[in-house]
Amino acid sequence: MIEPTNNSDMIKLIVQVLSGGALGAIITLLVTNFRNKIQAIGYKISVDPIFFPNSLTDKTITKITFSGEDKVYDFENLFSATISLQNIGNKDLSEILVGVSVAEKISILRADILSSDRHHTGLLKNQLSYDNLKSEVDIEFKPFNRKDIYEVKLLLTINKKEIEFDDIKFSSPSPIIFKPESTLTIGKVGLEIMSKFMYIP
Repeated sequence: MIEPTNNSDMIKLIVQVLSGGALGAIITLLVTNFRNKIQAIGYKISVDPIFFPNSLTDKTITKITFSGEDKVYDFENLFSATISLQNIGNKDLSEILVGVSVAEKISILRADILSSDRHHTGLLKNQLSYDNLKSEVDIEFKPFNRKDIYEVKLLLTINKKEIEFDDIKFSSPSPIIFKPESTLTIGKVGLEIMSKFMYIP
């Protein structure tokens, strides 16, 4: 190795170091850190009232009824929450388990998962029924590649005045962070139109 005795020798030494294994090691370290950083999933949430008596002009309508095989179920309100999830990380994920939890006094009646095509699937790991309302569901997505988008639709009923942004949260056993891509939006549904398709006592 050249012993640096002047500026010219110093420049030669630096060139030798950079053209040798040191530069390769630095590049490898940077690439490894980039690939191994915690992955991110972006999400958007919108909520629409399907049946909310306070929004109706006819105050005699107080409940909505669903008929099961041998039982009738009454609910005082219904909301539809649409959740859009996108892999905004730098890795393709062969599969990932995502948990969706709602706050106290909110219950999940139904969950549907929509994907872009038949090669992308979302499997609900919980059994939901009108007799078994839950405050959390787990969904397995296969695959969840970069830029992939899945949509989850939840049917909710609440025992509070309104749904707020922090009432819906996400988790995963994988090293994932969830980043909001927009704030919660509350939309309006044509309640009179909806009532024509549902039995309301």
